[in-house]
Amino acid sequence: YRRQMAPTRKFLDFALFVAFFPQLVAGPIERARNLLPQILAPRNLNRSMFYEGCYLIFWGLFQKAVVADNLARVVDPVISARAPYQGFQVLLAVYGFTIQIFCDFAGYSNIARGLGKCMGFDIMVNFNLPFFVTNIQEYWQKWHISLSSWIRDYLYFPLFGRLKWIKGNTRIYITLLITMSLMGLWHGSAWTYVFWGLYHGLLLVLYIMIRPWLQKRINPVTGPGKTIWKWVRITFMFHITAFGMLIFRAQSFSQIMAMFHDFAFNFNIGRAHLLTRDITHLVFFSCLLVTVQFYQYFKEDLMAVYRGNVYLKSAFYLVCLALFLFYGINEGKEFIYFQF
Repeated sequence: YRRQMAPTRKFLDFALFVAFFPQLVAGPIERARNLLPQILAPRNLNRSMFYEGCYLIFWGLFQKAVVADNLARVVDPVISARAPYQGFQVLLAVYGFTIQIFCDFAGYSNIARGLGKCMGFDIMVNFNLPFFVTNIQEYWQKWHISLSSWIRDYLYFPLFGRLKWIKGNTRIYITLLITMSLMGLWHGSAWTYVFWGLYHGLLLVLYIMIRPWLQKRINPVTGPGKTIWKWVRITFMFHITAFGMLIFRAQSFSQIMAMFHDFAFNFNIGRAHLLTRDITHLVFFSCLLVTVQFYQYFKEDLMAVYRGNVYLKSAFYLVCLALFLFYGINEGKEFIYFQF
């Protein structure tokens, strides 16, 4: 329609693009400009690509069956309970669901990419270390990349172009709020999703407004100062987006309000010992994931473990396999994003 690429006239090639089974509507949302040329070109399957695919499938299954499905046992009891809530328990649910939904969807995305590589196709990266971002714009460049880029190209830019009668930054703000609200609605016909999208829209607007002030007022010049400021921003962003996930997971708007109220006014750290089992569960099943994420971050490579030396890879595979055997959930729980 936009004349940005020539359409294929071969029905079987077009059908393969539409029905390519490793990636589904949930994501990664592949564009024709990336996948269709690969379908039209001769297959380029090689041993290295196949091994990379096997690694991605293995790691994706671990993220889903070991991390995500086990953390659901920490999150689901809190979400299914009624108010009042214990503030510390809400915090555990926030941490738990943030890691759960990441592992659930990033795990599926890795499996999809791995299946594609095993057949000679290179599917786009859908998550690129989103827990290490320093601002909300960067977050949406690294979380569910295929959806956020689709929303940018097919909602934000066309809408921004149609609002020419609105002047200045107000045009950006209104476009962002509408776009993010619609993205929330994409996840389901519930006000909680719309509110989640609006929450992120407000964060984007607020960031654009205060960014010049932050750059003038807080701009460390020394190495240690820059490092400390960077990790303060990373920690802040993790918690801002994590509490957004609570809005996403809640069953109703009233539950959201009750949870935020009890987190603020019923946070009794002295009762944390009553939640020892949940704390242990959260730390145990998140430990390897967090270690791998930090390793990937410092190596600036999502395939850093795969490219590591034989000792690193051997230890990694043995630990993952042991956790699979002893703690893997084999009931075939559906991926969270398959419901959207």
